[in-house]
Amino acid sequence: MYYLFIDTNKKEKIKLILKGSDSDFIIEKEYFINKSEEILNFINDFLIQNNIIHKKIKGIIIVNGPGISLNFKTGLVIVNTMGYLLNIPIVGISEEEFKDYKEFIEIGFYKIQKEKKYKPIKPIYKYKNW
Repeated sequence: MYYLFIDTNKKEKIKLILKGSDSDFIIEKEYFINKSEEILNFINDFLIQNNIIHKKIKGIIIVNGPGISLNFKTGLVIVNTMGYLLNIPIVGISEEEFKDYKEFIEIGFYKIQKEKKYKPIKPIYKYKNW
C-alpha cells in the first residue's frame, strides 16, 4: 500500500511524492505546468510510471493552503474526488506547518494514520474574502 503526497500550491509546478506504508520507499517527481488541466494527467502518469494502481493508494495528503491559484484549487478538487471515489482518507496540511518536504511527509504520514475514512478537506485561502 502507498500514500500519495501532493503539492499544487505553487503557481507553475506541482510536486508528487509516493511513500510506501511499511518502508522508507519514497519516489518524488516535480512537474512544470502551463495549465491546471494538466494536473490530473500528471498524477495519472506518475502512478502509471511507478506501476501503482489506484487500489493500492491507502491515503492522500495535500498542501491545502494558504493559496489562491487555479492549480491550488484544481488540486484540491482532484484529491477530494479521488478520496471519495476510492473511499480512502485524505488530509490537508497548511504550508505554514512544515519547512521542507521531509517534514511535509512526516506530518502528513502522522495525520493520515489517524483518519479511518474519507472526509472532504477544505482549502485555506491566502485572503479571507475568497
